[in-house]
Amino acid sequence: MTANLKIEESTHAGHAVLDISGEIDLATAPELESTLSSRIGAAKTIVDLSTVSFIDSTGLRVLLTVHEAAEKAGGRLVLISADGPVNKLFAITGVHDLLHIATTRDAAVAHA
Repeated sequence: MTANLKIEESTHAGHAVLDISGEIDLATAPELESTLSSRIGAAKTIVDLSTVSFIDSTGLRVLLTVHEAAEKAGGRLVLISADGPVNKLFAITGVHDLLHIATTRDAAVAHA
């Protein structure tokens, strides 16, 4: 695991949640992509980005790529993003309409 990126798995209301913290950039994006890609095909994958301190366009590409692959496989990638750098990047790039984004874990579980 890269020092700037931490990925932990937990559960919430019976759903697997990947808790991501640290920085998502050119150096750490491959690890995130590998972890998320291994979950494609699951009915729903919830990724909590609320403690991510930095994300660049490489990280955004990973989220968009894995989102598309999950949709094609019949699964769903739901991202948790409240105020912070991730939400700011989502707003600047206009991807809110492309991704499934919730502000809390309960909202992510309900996001079907």
